Amino acid sequence: MTVRVKPDTERLQTLLAEMKQTPPESVTLALREQGVSADDLEQYARAPLDAEELETLRQVVLHAARSGSPDDAKLASAMRVHLDPRERAWDRILRAQESGEVIHAMVTEAVKGGLVVDLGVRGFVPASHVGLGGPPNLNSFVGQSLPLRVIEVDRRRQKVVLSNRVVAEEERAAQRRETMGTLEEGQVREGIVRRLTDIGAFVDLGGVDGLLHVSEISWKRIEKPSEVLKRDQKVQVKIIKLDPSQGRISLSMRRLQPDPWSEASKQLAVGKPAKATVQRIVNGGVVVDLGSDVEGFIPMSELAGRRVQKAEEVVQVGQEVEATVIEIRPRDRRIVLSLRQQEEHQDRRSYESYVQKQRSDDRTTIGDLFGHLFKDMMPAESETQEAGSATQDADREPATETNGKAPA
Repeated sequence: MTVRVKPDTERLQTLLAEMKQTPPESVTLALREQGVSADDLEQYARAPLDAEELETLRQVVLHAARSGSPDDAKLASAMRVHLDPRERAWDRILRAQESGEVIHAMVTEAVKGGLVVDLGVRGFVPASHVGLGGPPNLNSFVGQSLPLRVIEVDRRRQKVVLSNRVVAEEERAAQRRETMGTLEEGQVREGIVRRLTDIGAFVDLGGVDGLLHVSEISWKRIEKPSEVLKRDQKVQVKIIKLDPSQGRISLSMRRLQPDPWSEASKQLAVGKPAKATVQRIVNGGVVVDLGSDVEGFIPMSELAGRRVQKAEEVVQVGQEVEATVIEIRPRDRRIVLSLRQQEEHQDRRSYESYVQKQRSDDRTTIGDLFGHLFKDMMPAESETQEAGSATQDADREPATETNGKAPA
């Protein structure tokens, strides 16, 4: 809270400067003639003054103490507390405690358990009263001026305890009310990740937190938000549900990205093979990556044609496989595949290929199959034929001679 300055403060500063240069016989009388009361001067003295203004006031009060006027002596006695820096500091602290005024102080040191601040006297801010959220990095606040609320004062023991968290909470509540009035379902907003839990991330939209559920971070399955998000990260989110009465805001990141299922439905079909990579082995089967942030599931009963006790008997994480799509449920975003059926399809194709080859082999001739045997027999047959021809020639030769010549 800023101290409200009276309209005549500037004129009062000018008047005090003139009194410092030319001291009047009676300070009280001179002030009264200008329409300034002792209460006005005290209120001025309690306001934040710079070094020059404070020195001017001190000189005027010292002159009042020496003037010999009873009224001036009374004024000087009342003003003495406002001239001592420590007294001014304690007066400011006590008034802030009473009124709830927010005061600012510079952090001079980070110590065990909190921060030391300079109020003109030593002040202490416990670590639990520094900022909002989790445990703060106390060293990062050294050299900063913090808004503080006085929560405990013990002047006898020179003890002042303050809170920055209370002020931050009040500022956040005011900002929250303002921000809630501007939010609408369907809006896209920039936020800052403030806290990560197993169920999701809490995103600050400007004084108000919304829940980004783990299922709404990505189209791809994510076990923990910390896998893809970190504290103080800036993110673009879409408001998918808003309940101002309960102060609940549901957010989504994945709905700002193209739905991979629309493309998957074009590329995948029941009965067709699909290439996949084994992502993880779970109870009941295997989760596989089909690409483009689309996952599929292979039940234990579909891992092989034989009985399988453990999925590791058939596949390993990271292994690339080809499986047959046996079920697509777009509404449930579920794709079921089968290695068993893919294996059966491959066996069937191998069998059909074999049968086709056999049919092709049936069209060959005996010569194609046994021609080489006939070829090996050809030289022997030729020799037999040649021998037979020679014998016949020998048998015919004498007859030719007898017929050609007269007998002797």
